[in-house]
Amino acid sequence: MTQSQLFEENPPESIQESAVSPARKASVLVPYPVDKAYTYALPDGVAVQAGDYVIVPLGGREVPGVVWDDVPDDVKPGKLKAAVYKYEFPPMPSLERRFIDWIAQYTMTPRGAVLKMALSVPGALEPPKAVQGYIHGVQLNETTFKGLSPQRKRVLDAVHGYGGIVMADVISPTLARKAADAGADVLVLVTEGAGGHTGNFHPFALLAEVRKFWQGPLGLAGAISTGTEIRAAQLLGADFVLAGTRFIATHESQAEQAYRELIVSSALEDLVATKAVSGVMANWLKPTLEKAGFTQEQLREEKKIDFS
Repeated sequence: MTQSQLFEENPPESIQESAVSPARKASVLVPYPVDKAYTYALPDGVAVQAGDYVIVPLGGREVPGVVWDDVPDDVKPGKLKAAVYKYEFPPMPSLERRFIDWIAQYTMTPRGAVLKMALSVPGALEPPKAVQGYIHGVQLNETTFKGLSPQRKRVLDAVHGYGGIVMADVISPTLARKAADAGADVLVLVTEGAGGHTGNFHPFALLAEVRKFWQGPLGLAGAISTGTEIRAAQLLGADFVLAGTRFIATHESQAEQAYRELIVSSALEDLVATKAVSGVMANWLKPTLEKAGFTQEQLREEKKIDFS
């Protein structure tokens, strides 16, 4: 979209104000760092138009969103989650939605992240927060979410309380389910090939397995260094990627010069996957292990987890 198109009095058909659609699904943009508007089913008797404010399920939570102008995906009705609630507010104006699209495109920022800035007071759309009471050290309401400890639940509640999001690194479908059940907003799949602590599963297989039960924001990490790999991750169904090793040798990095040079001069076969250092499987550069005095026998040893 060009700047002139943004402020045209009669915008192109694809971005004009949509009429109430007879279709029983709609595209909804949520205020999270994702560019895609997700497709949701509409309950019987609920009609929406572009710009309407709604509540939709996302991961293990119900979150606010805005009905967007995107054409809904062609998804079988049985696989769609339904919108929970439609606010009786005036819809977000077409000009504002087009401005969000334009800002996102111009700054190469996910549209959902720009929407979050536009919804400057997201709490205005939410019901009053529950008041928590205590008596003789016993919490009156539920203390855990499906096995989540009270301590971790307090952290989760604190982050959500100030409008933050919780991103959980997971290395298996089992851990992904646990994170989703605990209320994580975003899952990051750490796959085989990730630098430092790594996963055991191929990104193709792990992403496909997790997408069977998680439709929320999903990131991919592990052996991602180029635009080609980022595009491949998008085609596989990831919403974003995490890359780290690629940036160690940059001028902006605070890594020591010797380590930067080692990163540049190392090749694929210089990587060593071992549990010998911390007790958790991780990828290391061979010269750093040799400098630390690890022998081949030690690298094959199993040890107890120790991050000290």
